[in-house]
Amino acid sequence: MRQRRKAMDPSTIDAVSRRIFRHLLNSKLWQESKVIHTFLPQHTEPNTFFLVQEALQSKRRVQVPKIAGPSHLTHHWLEDIKLLKKNSWGIPEIQDSDASATDLSEIDLVLVPGLAFSRKGARLGQSRGYYDRFLNQL
Repeated sequence: MRQRRKAMDPSTIDAVSRRIFRHLLNSKLWQESKVIHTFLPQHTEPNTFFLVQEALQSKRRVQVPKIAGPSHLTHHWLEDIKLLKKNSWGIPEIQDSDASATDLSEIDLVLVPGLAFSRKGARLGQSRGYYDRFLNQL
């Protein structure tokens, strides 16, 4: 899966991302969601910026993660994409540490990255476990 993803060119990633998010935007789940938590893309992951912009324009609240050590994520409200800067792994992160979102119970919809997903929802991640630990907190 990693090799297949690495072989994708940016225009293919962009097209696939738009298809994924068009499907999501037409879903009842999206239409009923007021607070969305989403990963921000690194390298060949789906480009979630389409979705973030749509969420912000439609007055939804958006939470994004920030790596806070070798095994922990913090979660922050995002009000403007311009507040993001790439970290050392190339992952966009919010820079304003005062924007911490401490109440994860408000989240209606969570988007997590993954190399692959089964039809039953099992997820193959990057093997660092950040999102596995995060999902267990919800």
